[in-house]
Amino acid sequence: MQLIGIKTILGKSALFKFLFFSVYLYIAGSLTYWAMAKFNVQEDGNPDMVKYIALYQGTPIQEIPKPFCYRVLTPYLARLVPFPEKNPISGYLDVNKEKIILFKFGVVNALGVAVAGYVLYLLALQFGFSLYESILTSLLYFVSFPTVNYTVTPLVDALAHAFIAVGLYCVLRQKTWILAMVFALGMFAKETTILVFLSIPLLYGIKRQTLILASTCVPGLIGYAVFRFLLFPTDYGYNYPFWETVIRIAHLFIPGSRMLWNLYEIIIAFGPLWIFMGMGFLKIKKVPQHPLLRLSGLTVVLITACLIIGENMGRILFLGFPFMIPLAFLGWKSALKYVLIDKEAVAT
Repeated sequence: MQLIGIKTILGKSALFKFLFFSVYLYIAGSLTYWAMAKFNVQEDGNPDMVKYIALYQGTPIQEIPKPFCYRVLTPYLARLVPFPEKNPISGYLDVNKEKIILFKFGVVNALGVAVAGYVLYLLALQFGFSLYESILTSLLYFVSFPTVNYTVTPLVDALAHAFIAVGLYCVLRQKTWILAMVFALGMFAKETTILVFLSIPLLYGIKRQTLILASTCVPGLIGYAVFRFLLFPTDYGYNYPFWETVIRIAHLFIPGSRMLWNLYEIIIAFGPLWIFMGMGFLKIKKVPQHPLLRLSGLTVVLITACLIIGENMGRILFLGFPFMIPLAFLGWKSALKYVLIDKEAVAT
């Protein structure tokens, strides 16, 4: 009996890519469900969520502290998510105003998480991973503590992750026009999209590609600067004056409950993957042109941000997931080889 080939069933590759992405969307939707159905903003939320929900509800930007007031993309996209008051399943659900807000944020966040995970798979392929290694690498993103506990909640982290991942992929593939659009939009999701811009000189050094790719980010930088400093300037919020910042950084190193909490946040961001990350770094450190080695330079930026901000260190460090998780997978793979070798030695 002649079997029907998968190409015959699926037709064009675009359909297969959509089906492949739909798996990521299904996982992201499953992760986001608890935040839509079980989450309680009053009991489980943090002050950041209140600010983003206020943006969604139409509170003027000037009345929300910076930098939260400039992260408008997720709340404004959530407004566009349709939710008719009368629908076939409304009678079976406990629907109220808060649940509708959580649903709308959840839809946007599910899409962001799905894109971030899928593009991490594409990035892993660019780093030289096999098909199945790339899939497994991307799945590590979905099961990470920050993704499960923060990214799927009414925050802006999901789209921030998506834009960082897509932006880095565009930089690696030198997709200039797509990079220009992604970077410009991403800056309004969260200013952490600047990591994409900083990755360009790390990856290409002093070369023509650096100038070309960096120039495509300039419109996004100008647009964000105009929005923040000309259209909606404000001193309300976090200003980080120099000496106060220095004192705050010094306090981070004073033994106490705050230091223990910061250590907990850092450790839980990647858990045991931190160890494998170090192993992966040692594995590629002798290959100076390896993109993972070059992107690891962004870790300095993330650590600096942790010191200046002084809180949410786990979430800040997790922004490096597009290169940190692949690095950890390399270390994990090396460790697995040693385990298999030991088992073979025992068997013989």
